[in-house]
Formats: sequence, structure tokens, C-alpha cells
Amino acid sequence: MAVNKKVQSRANLVFWLFLAAYLITNCVLVWLCIGEKPPHTPPWLSEPFMAGLIVGGLFVLIAMYYFYNNFLAPYLDEESKPGPSHGDHRIYVLMARWIIPPIILQFFVVLGFLITLHASPLKGNIYVQPYKYGQIFKLVEDFNRSELAAGALSERDVAKQLERKTELLESVSQYFEQDFVGLSQELIIYSIPFFIAIAFSFLGALVYALKDATYRLHTSDLYAKTFISYLIRFVFSLSLSIAIAYFLMNNWWINAAPVIFLLIGFFPQRALQYMEEKAMTLLRLQKEEKEDIPLSRIQGMTDYKIYRFREIGVGDVQNLAKVDLSYLKQNLSYNCRLLCDFVSQAILVIHLGAHLEVLRGFGVRDVFSFRSTISDANCEEIAKLLNIPAGKLRGFLETINKPPMKARIENILSWIDWSTESEEKELTKMGRLARDDVESADGR
Repeated sequence: MAVNKKVQSRANLVFWLFLAAYLITNCVLVWLCIGEKPPHTPPWLSEPFMAGLIVGGLFVLIAMYYFYNNFLAPYLDEESKPGPSHGDHRIYVLMARWIIPPIILQFFVVLGFLITLHASPLKGNIYVQPYKYGQIFKLVEDFNRSELAAGALSERDVAKQLERKTELLESVSQYFEQDFVGLSQELIIYSIPFFIAIAFSFLGALVYALKDATYRLHTSDLYAKTFISYLIRFVFSLSLSIAIAYFLMNNWWINAAPVIFLLIGFFPQRALQYMEEKAMTLLRLQKEEKEDIPLSRIQGMTDYKIYRFREIGVGDVQNLAKVDLSYLKQNLSYNCRLLCDFVSQAILVIHLGAHLEVLRGFGVRDVFSFRSTISDANCEEIAKLLNIPAGKLRGFLETINKPPMKARIENILSWIDWSTESEEKELTKMGRLARDDVESADGR
């Protein structure tokens, strides 16, 4: 279907107008944060707001750059043929999908900096002084849990303990903001684990998201829903950190707490697994055992590829063996033949995983090499040579030659053929363009 030139020009104009409006708005807000503030300026227009605005804005700029280079620019290069306008507004829907999630993510980043720095009752920067505030919390917590405070005391001794506690609270009140003086000092102290958990899990999730987005931009493996996954990571890791912070309050780790919460932001799934194990132990419940085969058993799988497969719902070899290839191709930027190789390996791993290393040493690494190497005629001989039960090899042979496995294998082959034809056409097109360039250069 031809793309109307007016639609192309309008889409390009909308993109650049939005980019200009976005940059101007951000620059004005940054100026309000660092310049001379006019009267009645909201107090949240502060340095934490500016930091969140700048750092969160990186996600928006990455998304817009990727959208323009990979979607809008190719759309603008499509040939326009004379004829009525098709009213093609799909490019605007795609533009919204790429712009709205990063802007929401920027809002979350700004909110994170405001909560951890601007709204904190602690006078110092929680990011650079977590140990000092951890010690304050630990000091008060240990006093409250001391044997003298918990034991049966006379009225005179109780009065002395209360006096000592008042002196202790007054000695640490210098570290609190004046705006929070009206609050209970003990309440502020017991909010310290909350702010440490929020600050460092937020920082871990932010660093991870920036690193991942930059890497995906470099490898052209970025999707609009990637920014939604970052949003989920922020909410998920912060919630887990708060729960774990107060779960550990009875034995607060002063030195390890910032590192623990930073790692929760990086690896929220590990934190969820920890909480699940603790809850199962506390409730005396037995977890159902599952024999999931990890994706690491597939040759060519790196940690990043495993993360990408898990991100789209393919978390183990069993799912990989049965997933629709069109779904993989739509959600992953990897070569189609590489995806087919992973799926064909997964089929072999499921059926002969116990003998995988022996088979790979023999040159059999996927279902296709198995089918071309082992047959009914040599099955017994190869089984004896590899010390594998002949019944297993024969059973797998029968499986791959019957539906639905046979249809599955044929489907993988069709995708390999399609990928080969597409690459050949692309190489032919590139060769033709190269010849045209040479001929035009010779003409000049």
C-alpha cells in the first residue's frame, strides 16, 4: 500500500514539534530549579526534581532517537505514488507507544528523587550518608531492646531509663530537618530503614534501566514495551525492598543494607525468591518441586539472551521448545535462523537431556543433526558406541516422525528457508545498489 506524501510530512512535523516542545519544557523546569525562583514557586522545584528530570529525560531521548531511526525515517523513505490519501494514522499510534511510556518512566524517576531527597526528614543526603543514619537507627533500636529497658524495673529505674532515652533522642535530633521537628523523633528514626530501602533499590533499578536501555540502543534490540518493563521493575523492586527492610529491622545490617537494596534493584527476582522461601519456612509450607530445564543448557545462550527470553515469557527449555516462532521473531531482534537453532536444540534437550554432552561430542546438537545422523539402521550401533540405551534413541526417532512433532519440525524448516530467501534477496539488493553507485561514480 502506497504511503501518501502528506501523511509522511505531517508525521515528521508532529515528531519534531513534540521534540521541540519537550526540550523547551524541560529546559524551563531546569531553569526554575537552578535560577532565581519567582514568588510562589512550588517547593518541589528543587535540585532533586532537576536531577530526576535530567536523568529520567535520558529514557525519553533514547526512545525518540530509536523510534526516529528505526521507524519514522524508514516510513518517510517509502515511495509515494499518486493517488488519494489512505489516511494512514498507524504511524501516530506507533509514535504514542514509543513516547508515552518513557515520559511516565521519567515521572517515576523524578518522583523517586523527590521522595528520597526532598521529602526525607533526614538532614543529610541519604545516598552518601546511609551508614550514619543506619547507626542512629541501630543505636535507638538496641536501646529499646536492651535487657534493662525490657526487664522488670522499679519506678525510679524506669524514670532513669526514660530520661536516658530522652537524652538519646535529643542527641540525634540534630540530624533531622527542622520542618519535621513536630513529628515524634522516634517515629522519624524508625523511618530510616524505609528511606534507605527506597533510595538504594531505586538507585539500583535506575542504573540497571539506563545500562540496559543504552545496550539495547547499541544492539538495536529496543522495544516500546521495554520501558514498561522498567516501570514494573521500579515498582516491584521498591515494594520488595520496603518489605525486606522491615523484615530485617530486628537485626539491622548497618554496613550491608545499602548494598543489599542496591542489588534488589538490579535483581528483584532474587529478592522475591528470598521472600518466598522465608514465607514458606515461616508458614511451614512445602514448595512443589518442578523440574524446569534452564535455558543455559542451550548452546549460544548468554546471560543477556536468557534475560530477553524470560522478558517475553520464555523462561525455560520446555517453553522454548513449544513457543511459536512468529512470536519469537516479533519480540526478539535476533536472526531467524538463530532462533530456529535454539528451538531445535530445546527439542533435543527435553527428550535426551541426560545424554546431551555425549551426543554433542558425537556431533549431534539439535533435532536436525539427530535426524540426519541416527536412523533405524544404525540406532543400535550408535547406542552401543555412546553408551546410551537404544530404546531412548529409538523412541525419540519415532517421536520426531509422528505428529505433532513432525509438523513442528517442518514449521522450523519453513522458517529457516524463509530466512535464507530473505537474506539472499537483501544481499542481491545490496549488490545492485553497490553496482549502481559504482556506475554513477564512473559516469561522473
